Amino acid sequence: MAHVLPDDRAVVLSRNVAATAASVERFAPGDGAAWEAQVERWDRYGDDVLEALFSPFPPIRSGVRLLAGMEPADASCGRGE
Repeated sequence: MAHVLPDDRAVVLSRNVAATAASVERFAPGDGAAWEAQVERWDRYGDDVLEALFSPFPPIRSGVRLLAGMEPADASCGRGE
């Protein structure tokens, strides 16, 4: 998938993480590494996030399970800072 910007630059999203990281890296130094970090975070927590989103409200059990498995930096608003 590609997203073309008004200045005719494009970001190409691929199933290949390294290919997508290379594409976004062209926009700013460090963007490729940030993409890879987000993919890694999704691989770690994605299933639990989806379970929390699609469980009956309020998603207490799945939310607690998600938070219990997170690193402290990831649990703080998901910013990882």
